[in-house]
Amino acid sequence: MTERLFAEVDRQLVEVREQSTGLATRSGLLISVTAVAAAVLLANLGRVKTGDVIAFVALGVAVLAGVVTVIPGLELGPRVMYLARWAIEPPPQQALTALYDAKLFTLEANHRRLAFMTWTFRLQGVAVLVAVVLALIVAARR
Repeated sequence: MTERLFAEVDRQLVEVREQSTGLATRSGLLISVTAVAAAVLLANLGRVKTGDVIAFVALGVAVLAGVVTVIPGLELGPRVMYLARWAIEPPPQQALTALYDAKLFTLEANHRRLAFMTWTFRLQGVAVLVAVVLALIVAARR
């Protein structure tokens, strides 16, 4: 029973890490799109109008949300000093319980981080869309 619990927690830890990596990769692509939108906007910038300002704000939000999304910040698991201490603790069951609790804590922290990354990725996507549309409108007017 204990092995199956550990295996399930380990599986979920790997799954959360893979999802986080996927989000970070897509966020990096959106950062590239943001750079292209900024180039289009700057190339067609004349007298600054309200649409230009909104586009620049959207670009700033997109870049900031992208940076926050790309920086993973996931927990790796219990620290080495805890693992070493648990290995020498007298009752082995107590060490297994402590290790399992640490893995659950890590999994919960990673789920919260993934939820935050998902939220910032969605914000980034909306900001990039607004910035690109406004940059294209500005380019079409000039």
